[in-house]
Amino acid sequence: MSHRTHSRGFTLIELLVVIAIIAVLAALLTPSLRTAREAARKTVCLSNLHQIGVGALLYANEHEAYAPYRHTYVWPNDAKMQFWRWQSGVRNYQEGFFSPYISSLDKLSVCPSHTKIEDVYYGNPVSTDPQYSYALNLAMGSWVGGGSFTLPPLKEANVEQPSRTVYYSDSFGRSPYFHWPGGPWCCFKTDAGVLAFQPYPRHKGKVNWLFVDGHGESSERDTYYVPEFLGWPSIGS
Repeated sequence: MSHRTHSRGFTLIELLVVIAIIAVLAALLTPSLRTAREAARKTVCLSNLHQIGVGALLYANEHEAYAPYRHTYVWPNDAKMQFWRWQSGVRNYQEGFFSPYISSLDKLSVCPSHTKIEDVYYGNPVSTDPQYSYALNLAMGSWVGGGSFTLPPLKEANVEQPSRTVYYSDSFGRSPYFHWPGGPWCCFKTDAGVLAFQPYPRHKGKVNWLFVDGHGESSERDTYYVPEFLGWPSIGS
């Protein structure tokens, strides 16, 4: 005597219920996944800053304890920057101030959360070729550009409170340095409406900060964007 088993398929209502449950779960999980991804990117970004800080320390060890230059500029088309040397419009990552001390500078200089809006500057979109996501506290560094745009180098040992003085931070993608509050161009806005030459709150309103003693923190921009933590005017000029 043979027995036949009959498989019962899902009804339309059951399928709709399953689909609805999956949609609800996806809606609940998506924000959490986005938050987790951003948290991971922020961690990588902070790690990048730590490596930049190590590069600055190694540079200082070989240059009589002086902090690295922000840039040295030779008119009209040669500039040595921290991450690269720029000659006739070409970036060479093998000849920057940090090149002897840090590898993969082309990747290290860009935060994983870097967005296209950051690369619109004076109407010039360069989103396919991001430059840098981090900036030097100008009171800490120096530059050689001629005339009034020349600042003397600074020794890290001259910083009275290294654990409370910002060295680098997240910044708008076309600003390799940032000014103290009230400094030159402090309130300049780009075409995208982003404040240039200031720490940039890239991580859900938070900025990653690196201090002279090497420790890093994540906080709102206005927490450390004050003279007390920028060494201004005590170490500025």
